Amino acid sequence: MGALIESGKHLVLNNRYALLSCIAVSGAGKIYRGRDLEQVKHQGLESRILIHVLPNEASAWALDALFQHITITSQRLALPWILTPLAYGHDNGQAYVVLASPDTWEVQSLLAQAGQPSPCQRNASKNLKPLIKNRYLDEHIDPALLLCVAGTDVHILATALSPKFSNWKNAARTV
Repeated sequence: MGALIESGKHLVLNNRYALLSCIAVSGAGKIYRGRDLEQVKHQGLESRILIHVLPNEASAWALDALFQHITITSQRLALPWILTPLAYGHDNGQAYVVLASPDTWEVQSLLAQAGQPSPCQRNASKNLKPLIKNRYLDEHIDPALLLCVAGTDVHILATALSPKFSNWKNAARTV
């Protein structure tokens, strides 16, 4: 899955997307904070992105169709809390989707919100109900695909809009 950058020893996909830290691991894959090294190199930007490394079976998926579906669906919904898909690819047998990130590194997976219902969990429930009702999402959405920002705001990865993640009931764990 890519090469190591010598400066920070971060894993890099296709010599472009640096995987900085893992936010969540579940049956839906792994979610990482990341940087787009091309943006950093050419534009001097901080380049805050998220990278969804898809599960191993995704190597057999039609990634072009998946990306097109989640892009069109997220554009149609036009909700500011759906994290926009930016790019996708394969590297050394791993499929991944690059997504926009909230304007902070202070994000955590809803998987990490164990115990009492948090404000973020309540907002997630409120925000997701219309999407579930209109069948954009399955009611058993993998919580790894939901991110909590500042303890209250919920964001959803656009990859959750893919039919590949409907009825996703695999056990999940946080990192």
